[in-house]
Amino acid sequence: MDLFQLTYFIEVAHKKSFTKASKSLHISQPSISKGIKALEENWNVRLFDRNGKNVELTEMGIYLLPKAEAL
Repeated sequence: MDLFQLTYFIEVAHKKSFTKASKSLHISQPSISKGIKALEENWNVRLFDRNGKNVELTEMGIYLLPKAEAL
């Protein structure tokens, strides 16, 4: 886990879109996806429910978001 991955997580959570988060952060969408995947694998949890283009926080994502924002 690193600060970039947490930044990606926060931005995707706020934008509810990997594409919009990547545009906002001026980073490629695959980089955002890799960062989120690394967080999920590191903690062995799913942070987002991905339904097509819709992205919603899971229960664990909802729990983590305010803690990540506080950092």
